[in-house]
Amino acid sequence: MISDQPRKVLVIGGGPAGASNAIMLARLGCHVTLAERKQFPRSKACGCCLNAKGLHSLETLAIRQTVVDLGLATDRWIASFDSHLVEAKIPQGLAISRESLDPVLIERAVELGVEVSMNTSGRILGQDDRGVDVQLKHQSSITSSRFDIAVIASGLSSGGFNDILPWIEAPHGPFGVSCTIATDSIESGAIYMACGDDGYVGLVRLDERRVDVAAALRSGNQSQTLGDPVQRMQQLVQRSAFDVTNWDQVHSVVTTPPMRRTRVSGNGRIIAIGDAAGYVEPFTGEGMSWALASGIEAANLIASTADPTTLGPQWNANLNRLLNRRRQMCKVITTSLHHKIGRRLFASLAATCPSLVTRVANSLVA
Repeated sequence: MISDQPRKVLVIGGGPAGASNAIMLARLGCHVTLAERKQFPRSKACGCCLNAKGLHSLETLAIRQTVVDLGLATDRWIASFDSHLVEAKIPQGLAISRESLDPVLIERAVELGVEVSMNTSGRILGQDDRGVDVQLKHQSSITSSRFDIAVIASGLSSGGFNDILPWIEAPHGPFGVSCTIATDSIESGAIYMACGDDGYVGLVRLDERRVDVAAALRSGNQSQTLGDPVQRMQQLVQRSAFDVTNWDQVHSVVTTPPMRRTRVSGNGRIIAIGDAAGYVEPFTGEGMSWALASGIEAANLIASTADPTTLGPQWNANLNRLLNRRRQMCKVITTSLHHKIGRRLFASLAATCPSLVTRVANSLVA
């Protein structure tokens, strides 16, 4: 810590980004309050995969083995581009539900002295040279507090902070949807991905009973005529090369607003991390892994910055360095997957040069 006094930091949001940030801040000597508007465990629209980078972040947080014991290892990527099947080996990752992962992160934060307040929303009132004024609402109780720094980690629902951290690229493009189903057709250890005109859907086994299904689907009035989100996911899989039967016991259906977005991620003493800082619909474990990495990186910056009023521009630069190349790669690939020509080209390249698919997959998940 640069200052003799521990910095008071508020983290708004208790998902992977916010919780990892709070854990690291506490380890670095900060006084941390974490406000999460939901009660855990809770269902989230999520692909439920961590890649190799995500596992490394868990090691940094000293919870890797605890999390690994709750999930299933993944080491294969199987994709269907319309009727063309492509398979690649990938570095070992992990399939784990948010209902399992999130409480482990929060428990670790509490162990380190983080003041965690569930069912609590945070509203930033303003900032000056001395701190950030925040209003915290817990049920019917409202309190006002001042913090040295505020970290926004409230995911895709972070639109309420636009006046402080404006959009560079407003939310648009595909929306997300996820659920769990019971089927014997999905093997453990593989991440399945079915691509078609309506978007793409990923499937991964979470345990003996449940398979997580998560998709990025086209938005717009015309797309709504194709059915409800679960029907559209099922149609994509039915038209693929996968033989997935028994879509039984559909549970925990969650949707998101349009996902593609970019914002100014730092302003003075206030920064945004994880999905709150911007989003390209990722796959093969990019989303949660991005969140964990940005939470850790932000904590290191907060603890080492001599002047908190300069935190914002420093974080803008750091986040671009940390994630920009990987985001751009995901954006090119996911945009291509929404077009038939792009899917055919990718399938053709995979057939003639399978090592290329492996290199692309490895570059995303390494």
